Amino acid sequence: ARRPQVFSLLARMGDRVSLDVDVTRAYGDVNQAQIFPQISLFDYSGRLLIESNLANLTGSIQSFVIPKTDVYFAVVHSEETTPALDAEGEMIGWHTNSSTWFDYTLTLTGVTPYQALFP
Repeated sequence: ARRPQVFSLLARMGDRVSLDVDVTRAYGDVNQAQIFPQISLFDYSGRLLIESNLANLTGSIQSFVIPKTDVYFAVVHSEETTPALDAEGEMIGWHTNSSTWFDYTLTLTGVTPYQALFP
C-alpha cells in the first residue's frame, strides 16, 4: 500500500464485520516489524465510521456492527497516512508523509453473502 487502497463491500444492517490487515512485505527504509498498517471504514457518503486502534499498532477492526444495509468502503493505509475530514466527518482527502509502503492481505468476515441480501 504505497497510497491508501479502497475496497467496497455490501453489508446488511446488524452484520458484525471484522477486517484484518496482515503485512506480507515492507518497502522503504524499514523492516516488516516496523510497519503498522491501518484500516478505516467509511459509509457510502464518505463519513468515517471506525478506524483500527493505533494504540495496539494493528490493522484490525473487530465486530463492528453495521448500522444500515448499504455499501461501505474499507481503506487500507499506513500509520503515517490519515484521512482529512470536513466538519461533518466526511472524507475530503488524505494527509501523508509516509516514505514506507507494504504488501498485505486483507481478511473480511461477518458480512452477509450477497446472494442472501438479494434472493
